[in-house]
Amino acid sequence: MSYSGVQPTFGTFPSDLFTGNGSNTVFTMSSVPGNKAALLISIDGVRQHTDTYSYSANTLSFSEAPPSGAVIEAINMGSRADVVVTD
Repeated sequence: MSYSGVQPTFGTFPSDLFTGNGSNTVFTMSSVPGNKAALLISIDGVRQHTDTYSYSANTLSFSEAPPSGAVIEAINMGSRADVVVTD
């Protein structure tokens, strides 16, 4: 396929997996999100509403501790934004 200008590149979205222990509410992510809307958080595959967690830099905090054995996934959709505009 031909491109006008620079060929597009595709980035990856950093993600972290944690396991709940029933008491821990704070987890350290590997990257810093651009904003809260850039975070996709799920517990055992169920996406969490943004008012159930907060973040500061790369620290993710839940209002309630995820259950023991729960798989927590944090996907950072806002670490990278490459935009190429062509005429």
